[in-house]
Amino acid sequence: MFAALCLQMSVQSAIESDVLKQVNNPLASIKSVNIHNYYTPSMYGSDESANTLWLRYAQPIGKVLIRASLPVNTVTVSGKDYSGLGDLTVFGAYLLAKPTSVNQVGIGPLLAFPTATSSKLGTGKWQAGLAFAGYFSGNDVFQLGILATWQMSFAGKQNRSNAQMAAF
Repeated sequence: MFAALCLQMSVQSAIESDVLKQVNNPLASIKSVNIHNYYTPSMYGSDESANTLWLRYAQPIGKVLIRASLPVNTVTVSGKDYSGLGDLTVFGAYLLAKPTSVNQVGIGPLLAFPTATSSKLGTGKWQAGLAFAGYFSGNDVFQLGILATWQMSFAGKQNRSNAQMAAF
């Protein structure tokens, strides 16, 4: 009885460990919806602040992971608050390793759509670029996830500045 209980706990522990790894993996082969909130009480030493609530959805399709991110922003500019949607970003990362692999790398195209509800909340430009994602897990304690993107505007409102951004 004790041996069976220990075996069951060991199997359950291994399953929980695998589930935790999938949750932390930006290239996981599972559908996911994530909500992240970032608050910046002051920007660049000024009294302006920002809050961004990120809504993210990921959907694996074979060896490609499609991920969409939509920010809901609140920013203070010159004492006035602006709130609403930001620009929608979608990328497709082709997985270069097996989806069940401990170490995974993916790379693919990125598109940003000018969906912002205010000129203060988005670029007003269509953008294209690349996304790179990696996940490395040597054991249950140490895991490393990387998401790096680069995007550059190619069309959009003529009165808005061209946009180019890299994020890591």
